[in-house]
Amino acid sequence: MEKRWLGFVVLILLVLAAAVPAQDGPYDLKYKFQVAGPVKYKMGENGWKSTKMGNYPAIEIQTFFDIDFDARLGEIDEEDRLPVLMSFETLDVTTRTGGQTHYPNTDMVKGKSMSTVISGKGKVQEIIGKELLPQVQLVPMDPTTFNFGDIFNQFFVELPEHAVGVGEKWTITDIDTTNQMGTTLITDSEGSYTFTKMTKKEGYQCALIKGKIKMKLDQKGQTMGSNFSFEGKGKGKIQYYFAVEEGILVYSKVSVSIDGDIEMTGQQKIDGLLSQNSEVTYKLIE
Repeated sequence: MEKRWLGFVVLILLVLAAAVPAQDGPYDLKYKFQVAGPVKYKMGENGWKSTKMGNYPAIEIQTFFDIDFDARLGEIDEEDRLPVLMSFETLDVTTRTGGQTHYPNTDMVKGKSMSTVISGKGKVQEIIGKELLPQVQLVPMDPTTFNFGDIFNQFFVELPEHAVGVGEKWTITDIDTTNQMGTTLITDSEGSYTFTKMTKKEGYQCALIKGKIKMKLDQKGQTMGSNFSFEGKGKGKIQYYFAVEEGILVYSKVSVSIDGDIEMTGQQKIDGLLSQNSEVTYKLIE
């Protein structure tokens, strides 16, 4: 009789082990957007930038962004690429420079959208409609502006190509080229990541991933009638919570610092220094 009971207990344990997946994985992390309707996010950015040219005093600017937007999955194409439509609702911007606080136009993006096409692993393949978004001018009388869509470069985190379990480490390298306002920026980056644990976040069962990134930046072009070049290095930290079953980002925080040398040549040659820090967060709110 005792042997029969022993066999019964072993059988129950085996059934339970098969029914409950191991919490340490491995998990094949992929973007799926398997949720009902669009998901709403809040993006926040806190940045500081200092530019010093020649013997002139350094120009410092602080920026604060607070943006609400929706994200929903469009029709997946034949190559299994995922088009994600991002529709913008509110934009609150505050900038501080020279002892003054500015509030740029916060209604300029309401009702506008762009579509970012990604692979299941989060690699950006194509951006549609970004050129239709407004240019953001942070400080009055400042000739430099940037496309509003560039703010969302860090929304899609790149996931590992292979299935990973808790405690596993991996590296992702990338070379990205951005052309804007007559300049070309090449960013060579390497990120080292660790699958820290499985945990609950905003009601979702998430993989918590932490990482460190380092990068080299090389920018060349023309601005304000002069040839312009910048060479710099950056480093940062990243953490994100990724919902395993639903295949969506629940929360991420990226902190980056960049330092480098500027050179402008034209009627005269001027050397300069640039330092920049930023912290960007994305939080699923609905």
